[in-house]
Amino acid sequence: GNKQVHETGFRNGEIALDLHYNSMRLTRPFRYIDRNWSHTLAKRILTEWAAPGHMSSAETRPIAEVSAIYVQNERAELEVFKHRAPLTGVFQSTESVGVLLNYIAAVGSTPPRWELSRGSGVREIYDRAGRLVQIIDPDPAKTLTLCYMLNELTPCVAPTGNGNHLTE
Repeated sequence: GNKQVHETGFRNGEIALDLHYNSMRLTRPFRYIDRNWSHTLAKRILTEWAAPGHMSSAETRPIAEVSAIYVQNERAELEVFKHRAPLTGVFQSTESVGVLLNYIAAVGSTPPRWELSRGSGVREIYDRAGRLVQIIDPDPAKTLTLCYMLNELTPCVAPTGNGNHLTE
């Protein structure tokens, strides 16, 4: 059978880091602690561009040809998003009403990214490889920015001095 455990981790201001265990975890290649443990910030979008080690691979299909995207939550559970025709790069949750995932193409020097909107005003921003890079809350004190250098979290530079910036 499946065993699940949810442990409260630590709190630092508005940043919470909790641990989650799932003995039948389906996304083991994207583990963050070991084969079955995950954590609050381990959310990610699983795409054909994602590769183990958090590095993106070469694009193999244009976004217009992608029919489904999987989003892993902090408990390592998967939610399926289906392409919302006729819009290119827009995917709708098959489990939750009003939850949308948008692929935002590169513009100038701004890299491509994903934006997940759950309808509560909170937006989650993911890089092209599917890594969570920012949680934007209507309350700037609850906004969190994550920065990566290769496979590790690295110091972030606060553009406005507002919000939280997680570093390792």
